Amino acid sequence: MNLPRTVRSSSVHLAAALLCASLAPSAAFAQRAATATDAPWYVLLTGGASMVSDPNVTLGGSSGRLELGSGTTFGGAVGRRFSDSLRGELEISYRSNAVKRAGVQGLDASQPDGDLAALFLMANVYYDFAPIPAGPARFRPYVGLGLGFAQEVDTDLRARGAAAQFSGSGAAWQLALGVNWDYGSRWIAGVGLRYTDAGRVDMTGSGGVAGQTLDLRYRAVTASASIGYRF
Repeated sequence: MNLPRTVRSSSVHLAAALLCASLAPSAAFAQRAATATDAPWYVLLTGGASMVSDPNVTLGGSSGRLELGSGTTFGGAVGRRFSDSLRGELEISYRSNAVKRAGVQGLDASQPDGDLAALFLMANVYYDFAPIPAGPARFRPYVGLGLGFAQEVDTDLRARGAAAQFSGSGAAWQLALGVNWDYGSRWIAGVGLRYTDAGRVDMTGSGGVAGQTLDLRYRAVTASASIGYRF
């Protein structure tokens, strides 16, 4: 059966419109993916909770333990993607936890204003697993390893009622795991966990404990969220 010319023309136009509509989302996602691929560098800002294990300490030959409370962490990083799965970054992070009590001779048992803080400079490498599609977005789990330096570990305590500060530094390493959320744009977001270990840090006293040393074991777990931009 021969259709009128106007009907045939309308059918052709309708088919073309449907084809363009079906290809548009794929083209848009491909364009966003290409934009992400062409931007291997990224910057990140992070923030979250810090949980430091109660450290064993030695002060003047006496051993004991510091009882810590909850704390916070924040930091930033600059990184570069070397392949679809491998990337590296330089990271700076700061962590602070309250010291509630000190169980070592020479320090006051109650520490109402006590604090244990640390600044870390780390070089990290990450492996990103295959992306998990979720509609127009993708989730990418990752694992990572970092080596670096605890540039400063310091604690504010009280000894015989007077302020006492100790500070030190040392090598550190960390393990990381988490997941990043990628919507195909230059913006990324994620959540992650880190275990950071600075080993035993020899800390030198000042103030009311000048000339004394505090030997402290530093291990921490942090849970944080991040937001970043690729360029």
